[in-house]
Amino acid sequence: MDYRQLLVSVDLQHDVSYLLQRASKLAQLMAARLHVLSVLPLDEPFSGLAGSESLLRLKQESLDYLTRQVATLPCQLGECRVESGSVAAAIQRTLAQLHCDLLILGAQQHAGFTAGWGGELAGLPHHHHDVLVLDGNRPFWSQPLTFQLFLPLNEEGKGLLVRADRVTRALDAKLAVVSVLETPVGQTEQQADAALSQAEHQLADWLVRLPHPPQSWQVVRGELGLLLAQARASVQSQLLIVGAGRTQAAHLIMGSHVPALLQQAHGDLLILH
Repeated sequence: MDYRQLLVSVDLQHDVSYLLQRASKLAQLMAARLHVLSVLPLDEPFSGLAGSESLLRLKQESLDYLTRQVATLPCQLGECRVESGSVAAAIQRTLAQLHCDLLILGAQQHAGFTAGWGGELAGLPHHHHDVLVLDGNRPFWSQPLTFQLFLPLNEEGKGLLVRADRVTRALDAKLAVVSVLETPVGQTEQQADAALSQAEHQLADWLVRLPHPPQSWQVVRGELGLLLAQARASVQSQLLIVGAGRTQAAHLIMGSHVPALLQQAHGDLLILH
């Protein structure tokens, strides 16, 4: 998967310099153009500011600050924008206008944005932008790179595997594939063993069709949400890759865990749509 137009959304309530540096280095690796957006959220108490001179002055000051921040970034730069209003709506609009194919966020985005945008990521079937969430407390990726993919064993998972493999190879990384079987209530140990064996055969059949085999793969039993949280916080891999789910069935299996992952502040996360 080749990303050519990246949009990094920054929250000026936090220090944005490190997030911009990480996004810039990623743009360099991908030979992509980096666009920068900040949105000043106008909730109900401040809605009267819309269109006022005070807001226009604040937006210009914010834009001047961002312009200084990006001036020395070592990558191909695109547009730098400051908007106001609904954060999610402004991001959606900018992604479409600039024809971006990857949205980059910081893991420290404010709670209102994370909760609202997280629900939109997980639930909107027409949303097609991949989202990369970067942990501001981690160093930028260094070789050797290992990415970990959590994969549902359904048709959505098959396509997700192909896309994750492309992203991984484009960044010269190794891929570790994990699929989780949650044990239904009332399932016997014999039934669980049979389900595990069937899942392992299915995943192995998918993997042999890839141009390059992954570094490792496994099917494990456990609670998916807990294992996802542990994988994202782990330092054994630089990036956790999950799918948001394009169908209702896929959403129930994997996409329903996306909002919780977005609330987690540790580790880098790539959400593929």
